[in-house]
Amino acid sequence: MRPAVRSVSLLALLLLAACEDGARRWEWRDLGTLPAPATTTINHTPLVVSGGRVLVGSGDGIWARPLDGGGAWTRVGLAGIGIFATRRHANLEATVFAAGQPGDDPQAPPFWRTDDGGATWVPSAGFPRNPFDGASEAFYDLAVAADDPDRLYANLSGPSIAVSTDGGQNWALANGATDVYFGYSCVIHVLDSTPGTLFQGCEAPLDVAWVATQDIDPADPFTLANFTYVAGGPDYALENRRPNAMASGPARPGTLYVGLEGALIALDDSGFEFLFRAADGSGPQPYAYVTAVWLDPADGDHLVFGGGVNGENTTLSLFETFDHGLTLRELAAPVQLTDPAVVQIVPAAGGLAVLLSVADPQHAGGRTLRLFLLQ
Repeated sequence: MRPAVRSVSLLALLLLAACEDGARRWEWRDLGTLPAPATTTINHTPLVVSGGRVLVGSGDGIWARPLDGGGAWTRVGLAGIGIFATRRHANLEATVFAAGQPGDDPQAPPFWRTDDGGATWVPSAGFPRNPFDGASEAFYDLAVAADDPDRLYANLSGPSIAVSTDGGQNWALANGATDVYFGYSCVIHVLDSTPGTLFQGCEAPLDVAWVATQDIDPADPFTLANFTYVAGGPDYALENRRPNAMASGPARPGTLYVGLEGALIALDDSGFEFLFRAADGSGPQPYAYVTAVWLDPADGDHLVFGGGVNGENTTLSLFETFDHGLTLRELAAPVQLTDPAVVQIVPAAGGLAVLLSVADPQHAGGRTLRLFLLQ
């Protein structure tokens, strides 16, 4: 049976510019701008915190700097590679996975790992290639199995998924596929509470947005079975609101949060509800593509999320709710930013590291990355 849809009324969605009584007042600290261009893909998640440093993937390799005190951004590897996603190993802090798209060499690997915090990077040995020219297929998103951090899932173009069981050394397309689909890249996620289920969110085909599940069998990890729509799809409940981000946390262990085009939903076994839903850009809320979601691990009603509009951003689309979406407040940028969009939000140094994509004044039409610490 299809789950029922639960929706929060737009009349109850109050956008607040000022801090509500009792709410945390964030202090912003500017950690600087990366000396490299940002990637152009919309749903990239290139930021991790490891060993007191932040590592950020860019359009030209991975850069790092300390969280505390001063320090400049320094490239720590993968020059010339566009990095779309980074992930930490669940048990090994110094082990970081990175995925993306090679630059000058189209046959270079799309996946790398470091076991020493970024000092050295080891590429994958086997990975999907285009059957016509042998070029490597780009990896746009990564998910780490909740019950085995050496079993990894990558979303390639469209809904295509690759699987690795050896920590990223070798990859194969799921279900015996020999080539990948064409289309917008999708996003994937595995909940800690249901390690046998892979969630995937897409807008394909024909501008139909959906979230679906597939079953994972640890005994046969390269086979994903029982594809099931759990939101959107044939009933058009998500319209064409493209999924751009997925997140989960310990405060609501069975709930998946999905950032969409102009919306944010919370999905569980009983269905889904909209925590944020912009109408058509004419209402009080900006029609922001939600690309970043942080969930308070101690308070299931407290979230911070954001993204950017499809066009020039005149304000920072960064929102906070303390009542699971009934009311929202907008977090204003601490400095003047040109066309800012939120890329990712992760916990760091007792607060939040917020990665922004902003217009690059040195290159017309280009963008760069700027990191702030909220405490």
